[in-house]
Amino acid sequence: MDSIFLTAAALKLSAFERVQLIDVFWQSLDSADQTVIDRAWLEESQDRLSAFHAGEVAAIEGDLALAELPARTDNFPSLWVETANSSAKAYQADSP
Repeated sequence: MDSIFLTAAALKLSAFERVQLIDVFWQSLDSADQTVIDRAWLEESQDRLSAFHAGEVAAIEGDLALAELPARTDNFPSLWVETANSSAKAYQADSP
């Protein structure tokens, strides 16, 4: 199947169904590799949070961050930004 077709189909799912799908994909990854990836992301997240709390970086709204991505990266596919924006809007619509 074409990845664009799969993306479009996945974005039609509810937020809960998308989370379930993410979980299935996440669990399908090699667990040995996933442990290394999880540790790296945990360390990165902790570093970023520490920098935020120390006032070294400022938080910006998610929509603004996504809007700025194409200008900050030369080869960033616009489909990714559109997909992220669509996902965020769908999540907000599904939220109480």
